[in-house]
Amino acid sequence: MGYLFSGLVLLWVGATKRGDIRYSTYAGGKVTFNDSDFNTLCRDLTGSALGYVRFTLPASGEGTLYYNYSNGNYDSRVTASTNYYRLSSPYLERVTFVPKSGFTGTVSIDFVGYSVNDERFEGTVEIGVDTRNEQIAYTVRHGGAVTFDDNDFDALSEDLTGERLRYVRFALPASSNGTLYYGYDNGDYESRVTSTQNYYRAGNPYLDKVTFVPNTNFSGSVSVNFTGWSTGGEKFEGTVKITVEAPAGPTLITYTTAYAPVTFRALDFTSACADRGLGTLRSVQFTSPSSSAGRLYYQYTDLSDTGTEVRSGGTYYPDSSPNLSEVTFLPKAGYQGAVTISYTGTDSQGNTYQGQVQINVQPNANSRYFYDMSNSSWAVSAVDLLYENGVVTGTGAGTFGPGNLINRGDFVLMLCRAFDLQITGGVGFPDVPADSYYAQAVTTARILGIADGYPDGGFHPADPLTRQDAMVFLKRAMQAAGWSLGTGNTNVLYGFQDGSQVTPYAQDAMATMVSYGVISGTSGGMLSPLTRMTRSEMAVVLARVLTM
Repeated sequence: MGYLFSGLVLLWVGATKRGDIRYSTYAGGKVTFNDSDFNTLCRDLTGSALGYVRFTLPASGEGTLYYNYSNGNYDSRVTASTNYYRLSSPYLERVTFVPKSGFTGTVSIDFVGYSVNDERFEGTVEIGVDTRNEQIAYTVRHGGAVTFDDNDFDALSEDLTGERLRYVRFALPASSNGTLYYGYDNGDYESRVTSTQNYYRAGNPYLDKVTFVPNTNFSGSVSVNFTGWSTGGEKFEGTVKITVEAPAGPTLITYTTAYAPVTFRALDFTSACADRGLGTLRSVQFTSPSSSAGRLYYQYTDLSDTGTEVRSGGTYYPDSSPNLSEVTFLPKAGYQGAVTISYTGTDSQGNTYQGQVQINVQPNANSRYFYDMSNSSWAVSAVDLLYENGVVTGTGAGTFGPGNLINRGDFVLMLCRAFDLQITGGVGFPDVPADSYYAQAVTTARILGIADGYPDGGFHPADPLTRQDAMVFLKRAMQAAGWSLGTGNTNVLYGFQDGSQVTPYAQDAMATMVSYGVISGTSGGMLSPLTRMTRSEMAVVLARVLTM
């Protein structure tokens, strides 16, 4: 069992009065001397109270005597020439023996004492250093609390002294780590623990009512040092080691879409916060996703009314405005893969934490609305997205006609739908029948400067549309809708083998759309400006613009 006792051995040799004081500790522990032990010995040997003591230093291989030692810090080392007093500074009760790392066995420290009447006596402090590491250990989850068990302290007292515990006195932990409370119950407590108060095993204030409450933002290990006294008056020291578990991370919030916008659910964020085991969700701030994957919008309605783009630093709430349930992610047309959007959450306890939303964008191979898209799977997402937003319609009987050439009248109609361009009345082109389904759209395009006629004064609405004319109409429509695009850098055209074939009137628009990634080259590095555009190509181009 090691060194399980302490006491006094009185030896009288001639005129010399002598006695021993015993302590026990563990490897890695320490022993702070009790001036009452020396005072009792002095009274027994001299009949008077203790005045002071002078120590012979232990061997360096055994350990060191320190003055005012605490958690590795100390005021000074004890010297053989210094008197340590019971009632004045330097105080005897602040002398501590710290075993050398790895040392076990018995240390004998001789001392000479003098009573208040200047009567001399001698003695030895014998300290047994056991191999056991006598720590009381607890683990508590982040945001929880741990109440001490007096049985743990009682067992330690019996191990070190052979006697049951009487009371304990604690050294207070750093406030940044946590606080010791007495009578703690779900946030209410009778008082804070003080370093001068005794807490008893079998009396009031009771040791089993002492609770450690971690600081809100703390996780890791806390060592709370204490001094205990046995029922026989034996003093011993120990440590309560408390491991505060790090808070659980929030649950990853996941959504899946083929191409359509994804509107977040506030409940998903409150649940993710709750999974941490701490406070309830108060607010969220998003980090903007990569624009190559898509964008976040607040109060998104459709492609023509995307609402307000969510920027990094904006705050959104689960139960008030601006509300999390009104935040929408719009994937960029053609994107495929997992999009990760980071956010910072704040809970009701003032804690902040990092969370993530993952959106898996997996385009469908087949259209949800048209059965003739199987050979144009690369355009399916764009066609379905535009159809759901009223930009395109089919060619009848569940077909879209992806390989059909788009004519000038249809393209202008789709531009007006895409950018919500509407003008009532006006004079159109003479070759556009007033009762045609695209008549008003063509008139609107003429008034807004999007579409101009041929030298013969006509618009030629049924003519197929070339790729370069499509880019001209598209840039003008975007500008009419309020987009600021600037002038295109025509040098980008010469990165294509046939870039020089772009007609001068179309070079600015073609260069602009190449720069924005709206149009790219065909096979063989060709821009093909004079090639006619198909309906599926038109859908991809419009979807890219509306989601960029």
